[in-house]
Amino acid sequence: QAGKYVRTWVGTARGEAGKTRVTLIWGPLAPPAGVRRDQPQPGRVSLIAAGPKGDLVFRGRSPGAALASTAPPVTPSAAPASGPQRLTFDAPPGELELRMSVEAAAGGGTLDSEIRTIVVPDLTSPDAALSTPRVHRARNALDFRTLAADASAVPGVGRDFSRTERLLIRFDVYGNATPTAILLNRQGQKMADVPVTATTVGGTHQIDLSLASIATGEYLVEITVKGATGEAKELVPLRIGS
Repeated sequence: QAGKYVRTWVGTARGEAGKTRVTLIWGPLAPPAGVRRDQPQPGRVSLIAAGPKGDLVFRGRSPGAALASTAPPVTPSAAPASGPQRLTFDAPPGELELRMSVEAAAGGGTLDSEIRTIVVPDLTSPDAALSTPRVHRARNALDFRTLAADASAVPGVGRDFSRTERLLIRFDVYGNATPTAILLNRQGQKMADVPVTATTVGGTHQIDLSLASIATGEYLVEITVKGATGEAKELVPLRIGS
């Protein structure tokens, strides 16, 4: 989701004690053409998460340590201030209100704010469930090897890519189920099967997707797990340029 100064992504995975781990990732947007260089730039995002009755679930900022939380936050991996940043906390399944403020890099003033309500899924099902897929982009073979070896690498926020890039899509499967994936075109028609491999780095499974052989356009990677009594699906949108 794009605002005036930053683009954000919210994902979920299984947490501790029946809770769900919620991750907010934000990255700065490039200033529009014609904007003066002395215009304020985003330097930090503050987040307050509250339940439907107003009970505080999490309060923190990134970069910066959490201020308060009902569960200890996961320590974020180091990332440059100009790159994507991460806030992670555990929340009970159900409705959750996120109040986000974008602070200026210099001076600490608020540049933008947003209130968003999400539904936190229950991922405790023993049958079949999926975390939100996490997308990493590599511009060359060295980038890909570095990402593949780093379990705590911060996922990207944007979904616009070039055909010269290679994607590492990580996700977690819960329950006794084997995931499959396919590539869909803009009309939702299947174009190809996408290989999925098991891994112990950064998730239970991953997809290595080279974009060189895919024509420019808009696509979806559909990931599915089927259990004995149901199935779960996650979609990853991609916009591929030249």
